[in-house]
Parts: sequence; structure tokens; C-alpha cells
Amino acid sequence: MKKTSHSRLPTVFLVDGSTGAGKSTLMGFLRRNYGKLISVGAKFTERPRRVTDGDWEFQFVDTISPDLDRYSYLSVGRRYALDIVSLRNTLASGLSYAVSCTDPHTIRAIRRAFPTVVILVYREVSAARILSLSQSREGASESDIVCRLMESACTLTHYAENIGIYDYVVLNTGEVLDLERQTAALLRECGIAPGPIRDSSRTQTPGR
Repeated sequence: MKKTSHSRLPTVFLVDGSTGAGKSTLMGFLRRNYGKLISVGAKFTERPRRVTDGDWEFQFVDTISPDLDRYSYLSVGRRYALDIVSLRNTLASGLSYAVSCTDPHTIRAIRRAFPTVVILVYREVSAARILSLSQSREGASESDIVCRLMESACTLTHYAENIGIYDYVVLNTGEVLDLERQTAALLRECGIAPGPIRDSSRTQTPGR
């Protein structure tokens, strides 16, 4: 889905999607193939670190600064915030900036302040898959799992209610290469030359 065209200006790319949709897969693709053009940012979070967490995805803090209240939100009972200083500095340097953000209010706040493209990664994920993913995550409490299952149950309603904030939708078919090709295509629409897509026959299911 293309809502508008964008010139090659430093841009904030916000990546939204439910649990298991493939947000981390898409962000990893940007890091590997577009690092000279797009800096992938790490959000602040107050939740405990998991073994699978990368430093490029999160900055773990005891308490998120009140200065970031405008760009902070709750997800599955945990508080997150965008690193607005890093975002501003990256744009000022001439690079674009990408970060995952699943909160409509925060997305709207960023869109009002910066040139922004919002990407929704959509994948139909069964409740059984959500349960499996949640249980495999280190430190996931029973309430975390219940929150994720409730989120999954109302995913389509949530996206329909906020459809106006999305510029593009990436449809996760379950194959990494297909997700990467869609991402490269939408970046071309935004004036960003594609990086080389390495076909390593990775047909595993993207879903972090």
C-alpha cells in the first residue's frame, strides 16, 4: 500500500506489527543491506533483557526518563520509548533512521515532528503460534502471555481503526526472501536505492 511518494531526504522509518509478524526480521534486513543509508535505532525499555535480544534493538534501563514521555508507550505491560536524541542526530547527519514502534499515539507524534514513513508488517499468526512464541521468550510471565494472546485476537480491528497512519504494508508470507524483496521495493518508492539481497535459500519462517 502506497499512500504518498517521498523524496530522498533523511526520513524516519517506523516499523509496526504484532507479535510474530516479522518486525525484527525486517529491521535486521535494513541493518545488513542499507547501513550506509539507514541507521537502525534501539528503543529504551524497562523490561528485562532476553537472551535473544540484540543491543541494536533495545537499550535496557531501570527507568525511562520523563523527558521521553511524549515518545513512550506501554506494550504487553512493559514500557518502551524511542531514543529521540539519537533519532534527531541521525537525521541531522544526513542518514535516515529506522526503529520499531507499535503505538499509534507515538507514531502520530513522530509523524508530526519529522519526515516519516510508517511500515506495517502483517502476518496472520495463529493463537497457538503466539502461545509458543510467548512461552519461548525468557522471563515471559503468565500475564505477558495473556496480553499477547489478547493483542492477537484484536489485531485486525486495531489496524483497521488506525489504517490512516500506515504508508506501506509488507505482507509476511513466511519466507524471508519475499519479505526482503517487498521491503526493498518500498524503499525504492521512497528514493532509497536497494542493497544487495542475498539469496541464501533461507526459507525459514520470519517471525520475531
